[in-house]
Amino acid sequence: MGLIIHRDTPLTLHTYSDSDWARDKDDYISTTTYIVYLGKNAISWTSHKQRTRARSSTEAEYRAVANTTAELLWVNNLLAELGHKVPLAPFIYCDNVGATYVSANPVEGLVLDHGSRHPDMKRRAENCYILTCNVSLECEERTLPEQKALLGIKSAITDDPQSSLSSWKTSTHHCTWDFIKCSSSSSLNHHQTVVSLNISGLNLTGILSPDIGFLTNLQNLSVAGNSFSGPIPSSLSLLSNLYHLNLSNNIFNSTFPSSLSPLKNLPILDVYNNNLTGPLPLSVVNMSELRHLHLGGNYFSGEIPVEYGQWRKIEYLAVFGNELEGNIPAEIGNLSPLKELYIGYYNGYSGGIPPEGGAGVEGVEDC
Repeated sequence: MGLIIHRDTPLTLHTYSDSDWARDKDDYISTTTYIVYLGKNAISWTSHKQRTRARSSTEAEYRAVANTTAELLWVNNLLAELGHKVPLAPFIYCDNVGATYVSANPVEGLVLDHGSRHPDMKRRAENCYILTCNVSLECEERTLPEQKALLGIKSAITDDPQSSLSSWKTSTHHCTWDFIKCSSSSSLNHHQTVVSLNISGLNLTGILSPDIGFLTNLQNLSVAGNSFSGPIPSSLSLLSNLYHLNLSNNIFNSTFPSSLSPLKNLPILDVYNNNLTGPLPLSVVNMSELRHLHLGGNYFSGEIPVEYGQWRKIEYLAVFGNELEGNIPAEIGNLSPLKELYIGYYNGYSGGIPPEGGAGVEGVEDC
């Protein structure tokens, strides 16, 4: 037996925290346990006795959460020193509601509840509460993480000229908000999940908040036709259920995030007409289900990677309107399902399309 290390996994942090209250009948000292995951990979864990007796299960669990938080922050800082910024605030999963409430209110941490003292009280894993902790050790219960993620997205928008997101308020369930579609359910409850977010063409200004990564059940995400700027958030890599990702007609800048390579099942990706720079992204090669890829209208430079000939399902490929040069790779001819190919317009290739590159393609636009 050994640890399985996954190579392609989102580089996000989450931990599971627990305590075994007064299990040792010799000294009645509780045991703290936690395990820290980086994506799917376990990277740190422990099981050890606490230093003093806990007078309640809540106190024992709270101490375990505190120790877990300290370890989590150490790992987070280590990753930062290694040049990796975790795209989302880490999660701490705790199975004690009392510890959750105490963590959410640091003042209550000084006056812990000493009521429930039965040492054989069974843990109930089905009552799992989620804590989100930031680097200042402030924690909060996240009973509706999707709603808070959507409000985080709204808060990162600096201008909404038509008040398009006025329905996004905590007083109503987020599945009733404009531009949002949730999974079908017989009633509005927290078991519904957001499957579509379409805020295209609203003339919004701001940045696309990394909180978008909390909407893990999204199948359709479109923010096209706005004025979102800054880098494309790497937390999009967490949206493994996406079918269509449309970031077009904004002013996203910087390079295309390599962290999006885990989106292996994404069929449609549109990022045309932005201000993206650097070489054409290699991370999209890992998206083996791609059928439609539009990278045109940016400032990508260099050559078309030969790896772009590896897709087996792509039908539409557009890289025109960039600053590409060099030779068009003959490997483009390997894209047998390809129906439309757009590679010219502002690019400065050394030669034309290789004969094998246009074979069987219905629409070929050269330079």
